[in-house]
Amino acid sequence: MREGKPAPRWTGLRGFAACFALALGGCASTISTPLPDLPTSHISSAMSPQEHQKAVDELTRARDTHALEAEKQIESSR
Repeated sequence: MREGKPAPRWTGLRGFAACFALALGGCASTISTPLPDLPTSHISSAMSPQEHQKAVDELTRARDTHALEAEKQIESSR
């Protein structure tokens, strides 16, 4: 840099970007915690097929009831 002239603006930004990249690169390389192996067999055995179907039917009825009540409320507010 010459005397009396300020440094170009991009010089500071380039230095910041380099430091930021180094910091992120260092963080990513130090994470080495392995994820646990989770068994998936308990997921399917939580409900029998009949219980699952019953729950799905109940949720479907609740959704339909909610939709009908919402429509009625909207119509009555007009």
